[in-house]
Amino acid sequence: VNVYMSGIDFLGGYRCAPHAVGQFTAVDCTFGYAEYIGWEVVTATETQLWRCKAIGTYGTGGAGGDGIGYQAASAGNGLEVDCDALSNGWDGVGISNGSSTHGSRVIRCGGRYLNNQGPNIADVPSVAPGLSLNLGCTVGASRGSAGTSRSNIAIDGATSVTWLADCMLDGRGTQDLWSGTVGG
Repeated sequence: VNVYMSGIDFLGGYRCAPHAVGQFTAVDCTFGYAEYIGWEVVTATETQLWRCKAIGTYGTGGAGGDGIGYQAASAGNGLEVDCDALSNGWDGVGISNGSSTHGSRVIRCGGRYLNNQGPNIADVPSVAPGLSLNLGCTVGASRGSAGTSRSNIAIDGATSVTWLADCMLDGRGTQDLWSGTVGG
């Protein structure tokens, strides 16, 4: 099953979560003010987000409130082009990311990942390493409470790999780039 949507605003509710999709493409959509995760994919072969916004996700039950979340290795390949993930996470937990991969592969081009309550970008392993290529992204102003949750970009350096090129990190977090384990 392939899904294409354009110009749809998903506001409120629990989450927008395409499952068991071959290719999922969203253009000029907003995933805002969800209770759990703004946009979450668990099983998809390929996902493309073009000029989409993930804004104001609350987070609930101590699980955080990511704006854009690739939640497992089965989330496949992701592409985010000129997307905004802004002000996600208001539950006080400090693990709400603007965009996160949990064992999937993602390319982020030209997006803004700002003011999230946790690392603005997080690439961590699940069953497989998280891999991301970040090109021309603006990342900053983490609202995490302290330590690693107040990072602009957080990775697990033992198994996940994150590449950055022409990105702007604002220096307003505890650290701009944090690696949980040296290596990889």
